[in-house]
Amino acid sequence: MKKTLLFLFAVILFCSGSLTSSAAEAEKSEKIQERKNILVVYFSCTGTTKEIAEHIHQMLHSDIYRIEPVEPYTSEDLNYNLSTSRANREQNDVGARPAIVGTIDNIEQYDSIFLGYPIWWGRAPKIISTFLESYDFSGKTIVPFCTSGGSGIDGSEAELHTLAQSAKWLDGRRFSGGSSEEAVKSWLDTIELPELTPDAVPEIYFENEVVTVDNVPENATLIFAFYQKGVLIHVETKKGNGTISENISDQALDADMMKAFLWDMTSIRPLCNGIAVQRKKSTPMQIKVVSGTYEVVYELNDSRAAKELYAQLPLSLEVENYGRNEKIFYPPEKLDTADTPLAAAGKGTLAYYAPWGDVVMFYDHYEAGNGLFALGKVISGEENIEKLNGTVTITVY
Repeated sequence: MKKTLLFLFAVILFCSGSLTSSAAEAEKSEKIQERKNILVVYFSCTGTTKEIAEHIHQMLHSDIYRIEPVEPYTSEDLNYNLSTSRANREQNDVGARPAIVGTIDNIEQYDSIFLGYPIWWGRAPKIISTFLESYDFSGKTIVPFCTSGGSGIDGSEAELHTLAQSAKWLDGRRFSGGSSEEAVKSWLDTIELPELTPDAVPEIYFENEVVTVDNVPENATLIFAFYQKGVLIHVETKKGNGTISENISDQALDADMMKAFLWDMTSIRPLCNGIAVQRKKSTPMQIKVVSGTYEVVYELNDSRAAKELYAQLPLSLEVENYGRNEKIFYPPEKLDTADTPLAAAGKGTLAYYAPWGDVVMFYDHYEAGNGLFALGKVISGEENIEKLNGTVTITVY
């Protein structure tokens, strides 16, 4: 599995060519991405409105949705010469709301909606009322269009506006049956949709061995590639959205270089500029414990348990008294003591008592014993250990 990951990300890094994504690729996809916020919605029984809707859909590279009645309309239903036909009865009934098959689950992602329908007796079919009353159109722009043999769109527009008053309505257009693509394009060229508010761009930054990415979209993966003398030796990944943060202090400790990338692993493409960081292996791990005006600084040893504690920082938690020679606190995650030495009796020792999962700060001599492991030694503020009380903050020093 490890070899597979290394090979996969070696291919990814080769394809990326550099830490920055291709400007040409970004420009190429920008127009397509801009169109993803447009939805064409239409109702069509005879196919006339469908033809116009598909022209709009193709020209705008938008999504498209067909309104389908639960009970399909037959030719008899649409016979306007028959006063008792279904369409006549619905159009004459103020409260008629024909049921629609299914719903649009993600309508919130669309900012602009083109709404198409035929004109029935000078008005929009009542199933369009059903559609408009089924969703919240707050902040959205609706552009109506219709098809008819002679009736205009004005009468139907005024009625529909009252059903979605929270939307911004643009002037619509009537098309006759068989209208050309050129006619549709000429109309679209006159429409000024509201400008999109650009999404915040993800950005990676690094500080104190912590890699953080803000504005992460869904389904993104943060990739850490570790190198030794230019050779890729280790890969770690972390998924998330919003903000992703990872402490890399305990990862691939023999690496002298780390690179971080944010990728969309579905389309295998970078989402933002990456970063490269030289790793300073000579810097000792030091932590600072603060309570009010009292401060204590420890230097940690090179054990796994010490590195795991360091990786959990910063912390803010309660310190407790135990016995007459120690203060203790409980880190959120237990520490792995696999290669950690046992603690020897000594004032100023920072230790970890594995059976209880607490970190111990000794301010006087103590008895060594099984289960008590050494994490480090105090280097300043030893006289303040005994004074620590209440909530303490523990940070990288």
